[in-house]
Amino acid sequence: MKIVLVGPVTPYTGGIAKFNETLGDELVRSGHEVQFLSFEQLYPRAFYPGTGPTAIQAGQSRADTAYLLSWHMIGGGNKIKKWLREYQPDLILLHWWVPVHFWTFFRLFRILDNIGIPARVIVHNALPHEPFPLAPQLSRLALKSAQGYVVMAEGEALKTQTLLGSRTPVCLTPHPLMPPFPAQNGSSLGNLQVKYGVPQDASVLLFLGYVRPYKGLKELLTALASLIDQGKDLYLIVAGEFWDDIKEYEAQIGALRLEKHVRLIPRFMEDAEIAELFSLADLFVVPYLRGTQSGVLKLALGNGLPCVVSSSVADPYVQSRSDCCVVYSAGSQIGLQEAIISGMKLEKRNAEENQVAFAESWQEFVRVLINCDKAGTE
Repeated sequence: MKIVLVGPVTPYTGGIAKFNETLGDELVRSGHEVQFLSFEQLYPRAFYPGTGPTAIQAGQSRADTAYLLSWHMIGGGNKIKKWLREYQPDLILLHWWVPVHFWTFFRLFRILDNIGIPARVIVHNALPHEPFPLAPQLSRLALKSAQGYVVMAEGEALKTQTLLGSRTPVCLTPHPLMPPFPAQNGSSLGNLQVKYGVPQDASVLLFLGYVRPYKGLKELLTALASLIDQGKDLYLIVAGEFWDDIKEYEAQIGALRLEKHVRLIPRFMEDAEIAELFSLADLFVVPYLRGTQSGVLKLALGNGLPCVVSSSVADPYVQSRSDCCVVYSAGSQIGLQEAIISGMKLEKRNAEENQVAFAESWQEFVRVLINCDKAGTE
């Protein structure tokens, strides 16, 4: 089939962009032809507190991508319609994760209905994690015209049906693993410890990705302090852009006397840097207080890291993998501490095992995605 993927791609950063590009690669690997329809302007700058790009700059585009969308969709409809008619796709797959794009989706669905191209939505977040004005109404308006919905967590299936109606059929399949990084050459463990300020004998915990209140970093810092008081030799690296005030976290680190046990890297991390952190870390921690899934969790698992995962984002795959995951009750301080202790006993998976697990997870995801129709069957 000729498929168009609608969502962010390079130069945009973050989990949705990486997921979209990986999905494109796997669809091509499965024998489909793929083009991307992406954003010339992804977010209003006021909406996005990070330092990553919110609009395309000269020389940043991909050759297989039409950057014709914008978050405000003022004009551009005729260009989109012309591009779609020239490419003549068999299927459109759209990523939905934030209601700031409601008008983009609403207008795009009108165009697709006019041309007669079927569309399915991959629902990452039916509703946003944080307050957004009129989020249910805007999300419903954006999503109601799709011919199918694919979700990656039972919680998102429930939210989607609550939003669009209890009889709305959805296809459920776990979030696939993200691709393993190439093997690290030339950076020994000792060199990485020096580079990131890690004490030689400490066990390294890693928290990666955008820092937002619902992701539980404050709870992780509290747990870390308690475990260190119990005599555990631990060091935490926090790497990612802060979407709330970093000074609150710095103050907490000071109050808990964790200055020698925590390294904050408050910026977007390039793939090469993430690969280094995965080589250095002993345990990946996902202490989310709420949410339904986590892309960075599947990135860590795809690269063989043992993980501590709160129950809010522990899908059936995570729950079934006691060899690499320890699940605890979201919000439980004691549960988090005990999970970290248990997680430190798990071993990293080797490169061959990572590649096999990655391939199997995407084969299943693509199968469900292609075969999911409006009746919710596959």
